[in-house]
Amino acid sequence: MDANSVLIDVLNIYAADYETDFPGDATPVINAVSKCKDYLSHNTVTTDWLKRNWVIMAPAVKNYRKYLVDDLHHARIIEDEESLAELYAEYDI
Repeated sequence: MDANSVLIDVLNIYAADYETDFPGDATPVINAVSKCKDYLSHNTVTTDWLKRNWVIMAPAVKNYRKYLVDDLHHARIIEDEESLAELYAEYDI
């Protein structure tokens, strides 16, 4: 699992949540998310790129970490060691 694929997943979930939870026009944010996903599909993520796109990436990562924490908690409860290892690796990225 590489950082680009994790960040694309982060952006996919953020866009879906943003569209359903935002009461106004979500088009500008969805367009920005789409541009970020396009970049990540063809280029390696760098710290400079993350800094330039922090307005989108910060809330997306914060949103995604909530999902990961829930998934980690569930994996601990059912004692699924394989899932735990994968989720911790993703959380570290």
